[in-house]
Amino acid sequence: MKYYNAMSKRLPDGNLEYTVGYKLNSENELFLLNNDLDTVMMYEEDTEYIVHLGLFMEKIPSKYADERIRVEGDAFWKGIERKIINFILTDYYNDDENFKMFVKNNNYDVAAIKDEIEKAEDYVIAFCDLYYGLIDYFDNWAVVKTDDKFSEIKKILLRPKEDEHLETIKWE
Repeated sequence: MKYYNAMSKRLPDGNLEYTVGYKLNSENELFLLNNDLDTVMMYEEDTEYIVHLGLFMEKIPSKYADERIRVEGDAFWKGIERKIINFILTDYYNDDENFKMFVKNNNYDVAAIKDEIEKAEDYVIAFCDLYYGLIDYFDNWAVVKTDDKFSEIKKILLRPKEDEHLETIKWE
């Protein structure tokens, strides 16, 4: 796993300022500065986040992730991605009628998907390889929210893909 220690912070005008002097217009530009990275740090509203380029651009408070990453390594991110997939196939599917129609119109069967990927050697890779169309439905960001003590994941935020990306800070 590669870490990039440079930070970015959100300016009052909504742009991101990279600590090495880059001013970014969108969080989507974080990985454009160096395409050899898989993880960057950013600040937003006095919270430090780790953003991991994986299944999605997974944004998670560093106070939740730091020690877990040190102990678990890459397995931490696999676990986060598994939680995101489970969220997509359960809560998001059950709560979002548009997504439910998308699934139906594309002849996906959520129960069959769960069974198939559960049997795979690598749950996340199987989901990506076999059901990329489901991933492609969403914006390329996933936000993991924790409790106030940063000890437990409370919620995962995903949004359908739109023509123009809405910054994750505005998702709630």
